[in-house]
Amino acid sequence: MSCSTENTYNQNIPFKREDFVAPEFTANAIKAIKDNFDNYYKEKNVMPLGIKIMTERGGCSGLEYKMEYIFEESEDKVKEIDGVGIFIPNDSMGHLNGSQIDFEETAISAGFIFKNPNEKCKCACGSSFNA
Repeated sequence: MSCSTENTYNQNIPFKREDFVAPEFTANAIKAIKDNFDNYYKEKNVMPLGIKIMTERGGCSGLEYKMEYIFEESEDKVKEIDGVGIFIPNDSMGHLNGSQIDFEETAISAGFIFKNPNEKCKCACGSSFNA
Protein backbone atom coordinates (compact mmCIF):
# COMPACT_ATOMS: atom_id res chain seq x y z
CA MET A 1 0.00 0.00 0.00
CA SER A 2 1.52 3.34 -0.96
CA CYS A 3 0.85 6.87 0.22
CA SER A 4 0.33 9.93 -1.88
CA THR A 5 2.29 13.04 -1.03
CA GLU A 6 -1.00 14.60 0.05
CA ASN A 7 -1.26 12.31 3.09
CA THR A 8 -0.75 13.87 6.47
CA TYR A 9 0.13 12.07 9.64
CA ASN A 10 -1.05 12.22 13.19
CA GLN A 11 2.11 12.90 15.18
CA ASN A 12 0.42 12.33 18.52
CA ILE A 13 -2.08 9.51 18.51
CA PRO A 14 -4.05 9.89 21.78
CA PHE A 15 -2.85 7.04 23.97
CA LYS A 16 -2.68 5.94 27.60
CA ARG A 17 0.55 4.27 28.70
CA GLU A 18 -1.36 1.59 30.65
CA ASP A 19 -3.13 0.52 27.42
CA PHE A 20 0.12 0.06 25.51
CA VAL A 21 0.88 -3.35 23.99
CA ALA A 22 4.67 -3.43 23.59
CA PRO A 23 6.03 -4.63 20.27
CA GLU A 24 6.85 -8.30 19.92
CA PHE A 25 10.34 -9.17 18.70
CA THR A 26 11.19 -12.26 16.70
CA ALA A 27 14.17 -14.39 17.72
CA ASN A 28 15.99 -13.06 14.63
CA ALA A 29 15.44 -9.45 15.77
CA ILE A 30 16.74 -10.10 19.29
CA LYS A 31 19.76 -11.96 17.91
CA ALA A 32 20.54 -9.04 15.56
CA ILE A 33 20.26 -6.53 18.42
CA LYS A 34 22.54 -8.62 20.65
CA ASP A 35 25.05 -9.07 17.80
CA ASN A 36 25.07 -5.28 17.31
CA PHE A 37 25.57 -4.80 21.06
CA ASP A 38 28.55 -7.19 20.98
CA ASN A 39 30.08 -5.35 18.03
CA TYR A 40 29.57 -2.00 19.75
CA TYR A 41 31.25 -3.35 22.89
CA LYS A 42 34.24 -4.58 20.87
CA GLU A 43 34.65 -1.09 19.36
CA LYS A 44 33.81 1.16 22.35
CA ASN A 45 34.30 -1.10 25.38
CA VAL A 46 30.81 -0.12 26.60
CA MET A 47 27.81 -2.46 26.47
CA PRO A 48 24.41 -0.91 25.66
CA LEU A 49 21.64 -1.59 28.16
CA GLY A 50 18.92 -1.69 25.57
CA ILE A 51 17.45 -0.22 22.44
CA LYS A 52 15.14 2.75 22.05
CA ILE A 53 12.54 2.48 19.31
CA MET A 54 10.67 5.56 18.23
CA THR A 55 8.88 7.25 15.39
CA GLU A 56 9.92 10.65 14.09
CA ARG A 57 8.60 12.99 11.45
CA GLY A 58 10.29 12.29 8.14
CA GLY A 59 10.18 10.52 4.81
CA CYS A 60 7.66 11.02 2.06
CA SER A 61 4.79 9.51 4.09
CA GLY A 62 5.23 11.48 7.30
CA LEU A 63 6.84 9.12 9.85
CA GLU A 64 10.00 7.05 10.05
CA TYR A 65 11.13 4.37 12.49
CA LYS A 66 14.30 5.15 14.46
CA MET A 67 16.36 2.90 16.71
CA GLU A 68 19.25 3.86 19.00
CA TYR A 69 21.28 2.37 21.82
CA ILE A 70 20.38 3.15 25.44
CA PHE A 71 22.99 3.17 28.19
CA GLU A 72 20.94 4.15 31.27
CA GLU A 73 17.61 3.03 32.73
CA SER A 74 14.68 5.38 32.12
CA GLU A 75 10.92 5.55 32.47
CA ASP A 76 10.67 4.70 28.75
CA LYS A 77 11.50 1.03 29.43
CA VAL A 78 8.52 -1.12 28.46
CA LYS A 79 9.98 -4.63 28.67
CA GLU A 80 13.10 -6.74 28.67
CA ILE A 81 13.73 -9.66 26.32
CA ASP A 82 16.66 -12.01 26.88
CA GLY A 83 18.64 -9.27 28.63
CA VAL A 84 17.81 -6.56 26.08
CA GLY A 85 15.92 -3.56 27.46
CA ILE A 86 13.23 -2.23 25.13
CA PHE A 87 12.59 1.51 25.50
CA ILE A 88 9.78 3.42 23.79
CA PRO A 89 9.07 7.10 24.49
CA ASN A 90 5.49 8.12 25.26
CA ASP A 91 5.07 10.10 22.04
CA SER A 92 5.83 6.99 19.93
CA MET A 93 3.62 4.51 21.80
CA GLY A 94 0.49 5.17 19.77
CA HIS A 95 2.38 4.54 16.53
CA LEU A 96 4.08 1.34 17.78
CA ASN A 97 1.24 -0.22 19.78
CA GLY A 98 0.85 -3.91 18.95
CA SER A 99 3.68 -3.99 16.38
CA GLN A 100 6.03 -6.85 15.57
CA ILE A 101 9.70 -6.33 14.79
CA ASP A 102 11.67 -8.85 12.77
CA PHE A 103 15.14 -8.93 11.22
CA GLU A 104 15.64 -10.19 7.70
CA GLU A 105 18.89 -10.84 5.89
CA THR A 106 19.18 -11.56 2.18
CA ALA A 107 22.10 -11.79 -0.22
CA ILE A 108 21.89 -8.05 -0.91
CA SER A 109 20.44 -6.45 2.23
CA ALA A 110 19.80 -6.81 5.93
CA GLY A 111 17.57 -4.86 8.27
CA PHE A 112 14.75 -4.63 10.75
CA ILE A 113 11.22 -5.09 9.43
CA PHE A 114 8.28 -3.45 11.22
CA LYS A 115 4.87 -5.08 10.95
CA ASN A 116 2.66 -2.36 12.32
CA PRO A 117 -1.14 -2.57 12.56
CA ASN A 118 -1.26 1.24 12.96
CA GLU A 119 0.14 1.94 9.49
CA LYS A 120 -2.43 3.47 7.17
CA CYS A 121 -0.01 3.38 4.24
CA LYS A 122 3.69 3.08 3.39
CA CYS A 123 5.70 4.97 0.83
CA ALA A 124 6.70 3.06 -2.29
CA CYS A 125 10.29 2.54 -1.10
CA GLY A 126 9.07 1.31 2.31
CA SER A 127 11.21 3.64 4.41
CA SER A 128 8.39 5.74 5.85
CA PHE A 129 4.72 5.35 6.77
CA ASN A 130 1.57 7.20 7.71
CA ALA A 131 -0.44 6.45 10.83
